[in-house]
Order: sequence, then C-alpha cells, then structure tokens
Amino acid sequence: SLTADDGRITVHLRLPTSFCSPNFAYLMASDAKDALSALPGAREVTVLLDDHHDSDLINRGLAADAGYRGTFGHEAERDLEQLRDVFRRKAHTAAMERALTALLRARP
Repeated sequence: SLTADDGRITVHLRLPTSFCSPNFAYLMASDAKDALSALPGAREVTVLLDDHHDSDLINRGLAADAGYRGTFGHEAERDLEQLRDVFRRKAHTAAMERALTALLRARP
C-alpha cells in the first residue's frame, strides 16, 4: 500500500514469500525507497517491509539509512552492488529475449 501527504510518502511492501533471502528483501525495499525519494516533492519517504522474517531488522536499517552492511553487520560479507549487477544483466537478457522473440514471430 502507499500513502502520500504533503511530500510524506509511506509504502508497505510485501514480497511473495516471507522466506525470501534477506539480501533480496533488503534490496527490494531499499530500491523502492531510493526510487520514491527521487520523486519531485518527496520530502520524507518511509518504506516498511511487511511479513518477512527479517522485517523488523530491515525496517530499522532503512529508517536509519544504515545500508545493507550497517543493517546486517557481521552477517553481511559485502554490499549488494554485485547482486544488483547480476539482476541488471538478467533483466537485460530477458528484455532482449522478449524483443527478439517478438521480431522473429512478426517476420517468419
């Protein structure tokens, strides 16, 4: 859900399963907060992850802008940039596959 009032945006985010890996859950919630914060007029953004086994920890980290390593401490071996790169490559590959499939179907 999303509420917005005078530049204050609050989002409740629920992932498909409560057992998504913590790094994936943090990545989704953090990216949502970054995207909403970039909107014109957004003064205060709160993203709350609901119904996940690490919701409380992730929500505290997001509220404090602690980053992934600051949120998970010794459990986080590294930041999430490598994981983000993997997802970007996979998304690009999937987009190319869809585009090429459409072109091939249009011109047999």
